[in-house]
Amino acid sequence: MGSSGAMKRRSSRHSGCDVDADDLIQAISFAHYAERFRDKLFVIGLTRNTSVRDLLLDFKVLAAYGIRVVLLAPDSDLDQPIELSNTHGTRFRLFQAEKLEDSEGKARLQVDLLEVQRSSFAGETPVISAPTQVEFSVTERLCVDISLGLGAHKVLLASQTTDQIETVFSRNRVTLSELDDFANRMRESEVAHFTPRLDQVRSLLEGGVHDVTFLIGTQGRICEEVFTPDGGGILFSRVDQTRIRRAELRDVTDIGIYIRRESQQGRLLPVDENDIAADIGGFWLCEVDDQLVAVMRLKRYGTWAELGAATSLSRERGRRHSGALVMRLLGEANKEGLAAVFVLGKDTRMASTFGALGFEEIDRSELPAQWQEGYDMSRPTRAFVKYVG
Repeated sequence: MGSSGAMKRRSSRHSGCDVDADDLIQAISFAHYAERFRDKLFVIGLTRNTSVRDLLLDFKVLAAYGIRVVLLAPDSDLDQPIELSNTHGTRFRLFQAEKLEDSEGKARLQVDLLEVQRSSFAGETPVISAPTQVEFSVTERLCVDISLGLGAHKVLLASQTTDQIETVFSRNRVTLSELDDFANRMRESEVAHFTPRLDQVRSLLEGGVHDVTFLIGTQGRICEEVFTPDGGGILFSRVDQTRIRRAELRDVTDIGIYIRRESQQGRLLPVDENDIAADIGGFWLCEVDDQLVAVMRLKRYGTWAELGAATSLSRERGRRHSGALVMRLLGEANKEGLAAVFVLGKDTRMASTFGALGFEEIDRSELPAQWQEGYDMSRPTRAFVKYVG
C-alpha cells in the first residue's frame, strides 16, 4: 500500500537499505490482515498449468506472516524443487496422494489427513502432490475432500487461465445463492468450458468453507487476495450477511487503509489515522460477513454536515452498499436535527446518483464558511445538498 503523504525516503544507518513510507505501510497492512487469519487454514489448489516454482515467493510471504496453508499441486515431480526450496529457508513437507478406486471402479485420490494436519500445526507447509495421469476432476475432488476434512476457512484455486474468466466477468463476488445464475451466464459466454469448475465451488461452500477464490496463477496474486482489501480474484462466498454500524476505535486501521488506497488514486483527500480516531463516531461502516466493504463519514459543520471519505471495495461495487450508507447517514442527520447534508465529488455520475436520493446541485460558495476555510477551492469538484431539517 502506498503513502498519501510526501514523506521522504530515509536510509537505514545499520543495514544500508532504503525503507520508505510505502514499504512500512504495506508491512502494516499485511500484518493487519494476517492477524485476522491467524487461526484459519487456507487450502491452495493449483491446476496443471500452474507451477509451484512460479508462486514460491507468495508461499514464503504467507509462511512469514504465520498463515497456515496446505498446498495441492497436480505434479508428481516435486521432490527436488521442494528439497532445494527448504535449503533456502522454507518448511515444505511433501505428501504423495495415493491413487485408489471406489466401489464403482472410478479413480480417486487419498492422503493421510491426520498427518497433514499435524504437519500444519507443527509450522510446516504441507504440499500434496497429485499424480498427473489422473483426470483433473479427480484432483478437484481431492481438493474438496482435503478442504472439508481439515476444516479450511478459505480455498484459493489458482490457474494460468483464470484471466479468461476475468476478461468476461470483472472481479466481483458471487454468493452461493447467486451461483446458479452465474453458472448460466458462464454457459452462455466464451468461457463456457470453465462451468464444470463451479461444481467444485458449490461442494466447498455447501460443505462449510467460508469462501473460494478463482485466481490467476501468477506471482503476487495470492498475497493480493489474502493481504489487501480488494483481493486478487473472483470471490465466491457462502453467505451474505450485511450490516451497517457506527465505527469504533478498533476500526481505525481498517478505515485508514481504505481511505489511503483511494487518496493514492486522487479520489479522496488523505485523512490521518489520528484524525480518524478523533472523529471515530462520525465514521460509519458497511460489513458483509464481518468484513468491511464500505466506509462513509458524516462530518458536522454547524447545522450542516458533509458526507465524505466514501469508499467501497471494487468487488462489492454494484451491490448498493454505499447507497445504503447514504440513507443511514441521512437518517442519522435527521435524528441529530441537522438542517442539511452535502456531498462533493468529481464523478460525472454524481448528478444522477444523488439526484435520485433528493440531492440538488448548489454552488460551493453556499456551503458552510467553516468548510470553505479548510478546502482547496481549486479542486474541480461539484457540490450537492439535501435539506433534512
